[in-house]
Amino acid sequence: KFPHIGNTEIIIPAEIETASYRETVQEWIVKNTDRSHVIISSPAPQETLNRIFSAGDWEITSHYIDENAGSSRLYAIVCYEPGYRLRDPDREGNSIAGETANMDNNFMKADQQPIPQGGMETFFHYIMNNLKYPEESRVQGIEGKVFVEFVVTKTGDVDQVKVIRGLNIACDEEAKRVVNQSPDWTPGYKDGQPVDVRMVLPITFQLNEKLN
Repeated sequence: KFPHIGNTEIIIPAEIETASYRETVQEWIVKNTDRSHVIISSPAPQETLNRIFSAGDWEITSHYIDENAGSSRLYAIVCYEPGYRLRDPDREGNSIAGETANMDNNFMKADQQPIPQGGMETFFHYIMNNLKYPEESRVQGIEGKVFVEFVVTKTGDVDQVKVIRGLNIACDEEAKRVVNQSPDWTPGYKDGQPVDVRMVLPITFQLNEKLN
């Protein structure tokens, strides 16, 4: 059963307002008829992404953030993958994605999640325009996602960047580089005060054309 995440709805492709992503979803469904999935819509993009990453058994295979008139809405294809888990927070002693840490390393949810300056759509454009496909990985046809964890500090800086699920050394280092050099964020808030927030971001390496 898909994990309950506040205000998040399970929808059908026709309910996706952005035509280009609606077509992407329909194409994905045709190619993946054997995969158990749901399509979701949420007004809280980053919080929803982070909570799915931490849920276990659910993998985000594709997502799009539609920004309009100052508001954002997430659309995503989420697949059920038995045994899928980004990491084990109890075993590693770390927080799950999307939670905030105070100075005593106790974890609590932020009232307001960090937001990249210019919004999520601007941030994803930054990633697309600055990510460089490592040549050796491109030649070898290596594709997939690198999950990068980082902290948005109370001053909006990006800090403590590390890969928590990678592809290979070259792609992992490139994903870390592009996140490290990203513009500052508007910090998250708890009880009206800025706090450090731990985030998880998937960086996708996908070849436009398959190599022979």
